[in-house]
Amino acid sequence: MQMKPLFLWILLLLVGVASAQELAFDTKARSAFFESHGVPEGNKLVIFMSTVCPLCKNYTTILNELSTKYGEKIMLNYVFSGREYNQKLVDDFSKQYNLVGYKILDTAFFLSKAYQVSVTPEVILLDEKNKACYQGAIDNWLEGLGRKRVVVTAHYLDDAIKQFISNKPISVPKTEAKGCLLNDY
Repeated sequence: MQMKPLFLWILLLLVGVASAQELAFDTKARSAFFESHGVPEGNKLVIFMSTVCPLCKNYTTILNELSTKYGEKIMLNYVFSGREYNQKLVDDFSKQYNLVGYKILDTAFFLSKAYQVSVTPEVILLDEKNKACYQGAIDNWLEGLGRKRVVVTAHYLDDAIKQFISNKPISVPKTEAKGCLLNDY
């Protein structure tokens, strides 16, 4: 399985892509990245996670509920961006928190750069062409670092998914995700 991502990068370099930054907004490259990680075409929910972020751990319950609710219509993809991650670490975390869906190691930060993600958890709802329909926070539970609401009053992701699968315009297509900084080491 490791040869596919390496082959993808070599191929992209051969066709004249000078940097990952230029590649970042190319939807064909994003599709190739997902395919190289065994993710089939279709609507996706991409969840940037960290195994050490307390917020990511706290949100696994909600993510598992969303998986149960929408799993047949939207593929969940947990992305772990950072050089420190390995398959065993991701598998252990996924098992501990009962995460259902694809687990993607993004050690070269391809997806985090492509979608300009800098914190975890951050979610992106993608259509079948890997175009972002919603990006940002799961809900408004976190007001700021260290400040959490007693009652969640806005369910951004759940609302976006409902609107998306009903073919309605997404009323709030972008919010600011707050959380742990993405591991850049």
